[in-house]
Amino acid sequence: MKQRWRDFGDYGITRGILAIVLGLLIPAAAEDEVEGLILTWQRDPSTTMTIDWHEAAPLAKPRLLHRRKGAEGWTSATPVESKFPHAPERRVYRVELSGLEPDAEYEFRPAGREQPYHFRTMPARLTRTLRVVAGGDTAPAGVFEKINALAASLKPDFILWGGDYSYSDGQAREIKKEILWHRNIRDHLIGPDRRVIPVIAAIGNHEVNSTVAPYYEANFAFPGEETYGVLDFGDYLSVWVLDTNHRARIAGKQTDWFAESLAARAKDPRRLLIPVYHVPAYPSVRKDEGTTLDIRKHWVPLFEKAGVSLAFEHHDHAYKRTHPLLGGEIQDDPAKGVTYLGDGAWGASIRKVRPPAEVPHLAVSRSVNHLFFFEIPPDGPLKFQALDVAGGAFDRFELPRRR
Repeated sequence: MKQRWRDFGDYGITRGILAIVLGLLIPAAAEDEVEGLILTWQRDPSTTMTIDWHEAAPLAKPRLLHRRKGAEGWTSATPVESKFPHAPERRVYRVELSGLEPDAEYEFRPAGREQPYHFRTMPARLTRTLRVVAGGDTAPAGVFEKINALAASLKPDFILWGGDYSYSDGQAREIKKEILWHRNIRDHLIGPDRRVIPVIAAIGNHEVNSTVAPYYEANFAFPGEETYGVLDFGDYLSVWVLDTNHRARIAGKQTDWFAESLAARAKDPRRLLIPVYHVPAYPSVRKDEGTTLDIRKHWVPLFEKAGVSLAFEHHDHAYKRTHPLLGGEIQDDPAKGVTYLGDGAWGASIRKVRPPAEVPHLAVSRSVNHLFFFEIPPDGPLKFQALDVAGGAFDRFELPRRR
């Protein structure tokens, strides 16, 4: 990883004081466990997996052992080592495994540790139903732990996150939030069976400090320094993570790339098209201004032209599902418009939604922490549930694969 963050000394924090503060505020890691663990993809989700694990201090000879589940021997891989921002001793070790079998289970463990974790690659063709969890605005602790445990219990194939993770704002003095965030993922999002769920994560405003996003870049291998990109799953799904004026401006280079990328994939009528981003085009709490209007101007027409049926957006700390919309007008059939889902309350403190009379484009809105759980079957519509912290489904609906 290319380092683009400032040194912790820029904030007047000495190495000794920082070590003492972290020791007081962050509980010790469980014995034989890594400090943090995130899986994602940089390329084909059916044949690759990128594994990041975190250690409290540098390893002399870091190695990652992996094998097809059930195999006898282990294959060893040498990771790329990077310093974690604003934590002098903490290290991130990254390995991208390739040449994997589609829709197969693999075990892995850092050398020297006994208990393996495991993951599953995605199918090359959609011959089974995919299970997906989505949400945003996670926060480092509290409700975050409960929603994580709920997400793990659903055993999804992957998670879509839409920005604002530890609320550290990329600042050195908030390093404790980053470390706690990683600990809570390790302790609650990874289930008792030690299966690690890959995540695809967009950037949010609370990842950015001025013009840099040090922790976001260190935490997620994809999409990389551009902070926007697309992942293609075989011939059946493409997921875009977009940057809503945080590190990349909406107008200009990003929209030019998005328009070309979206149009190319929209040519295949079998392909489900899902954009994920932070600031909403149709908010449930905030007023319609600023970045919201930029999205409506530059991206919404692209969604509509390409046949996108749904988009995930966040930022407002509430729940919302819009009516299907086309040209800003409510449609009587989801197949005629785009449905916008959000609004980012995985673990963050919830906010009061606007009165229905002020937001007629919203079909459902509630002030509630939640996640989306949906299924992508080989054929037919997508089936959605919105689940609260207790796992109760308070909204159920179906959406078409394409408009």
